[in-house]
Amino acid sequence: LPAGPSGQTVRGKLLVTDRGGMFREAVANTSGKTGWLARLLPLVDGDTGPDFPPPSVGDENIVRLPNLTGRYECAVQRLFANRLNNHDPRPVIYECDLSELQARWMRFLAGMERSLPGITGTARYLPAALLFGLQRLIGAARTPESFRYHRDGVEAFARHLVRRAASARTAMLHAAELAERQWQIERIYWKLKMAEGSLLPRGIYRNVRRLPAADCREGLLWMEAAGLACRREGDQWEIVEGAVLDFDRCDVPLLEA
Repeated sequence: LPAGPSGQTVRGKLLVTDRGGMFREAVANTSGKTGWLARLLPLVDGDTGPDFPPPSVGDENIVRLPNLTGRYECAVQRLFANRLNNHDPRPVIYECDLSELQARWMRFLAGMERSLPGITGTARYLPAALLFGLQRLIGAARTPESFRYHRDGVEAFARHLVRRAASARTAMLHAAELAERQWQIERIYWKLKMAEGSLLPRGIYRNVRRLPAADCREGLLWMEAAGLACRREGDQWEIVEGAVLDFDRCDVPLLEA
């Protein structure tokens, strides 16, 4: 429809129906016709998986790269030009010792293999690729003299991307189980929050409908790993002071793959 002389702002949404469950099958399988999915790292937006941490107190002093959009366009154009330059086909090389980082990274990927099968091969060189891309962005235009970046920040960003991809896969394959686990942990959290002192697991699940003893124990262990609850002597549990339950900001997976 015509928007008028001044135009109007619209926000589009994409709805995809998969009545045959083909996408679920593609996500679950990493071989055959859908094997190409195992060679890609899903980039997840929206509310799926852990969110980026909030800015710290000292972030206002960070010198940021200006005009990132323009830098990105310039860096991509230069890379295309290098690929098509048959007169000087030498590759662009940045020398950097990544031996310690790569060893840590491979250990991390091995730990994520159950949640994201094939990720060890798929994301093997992700930190190096991110560092290369960052160097191209830095060199695409003039950089402020006081600008600095830290390699451990690039590694943390790479870990974050993998964790969000793993959370998205778990959500697609185990949506019902994920919702049930969140419901159980919320009940356990508020039970401990409202308690005067610590509680035994039996004192939690006996007063919560549809909460089996085994699920209560798993929920408590998850809260312990997430830093929300602590275990005292005699299997007494209590909430950690100041703990806030926020699934979006927690890196501990709710379900095992």
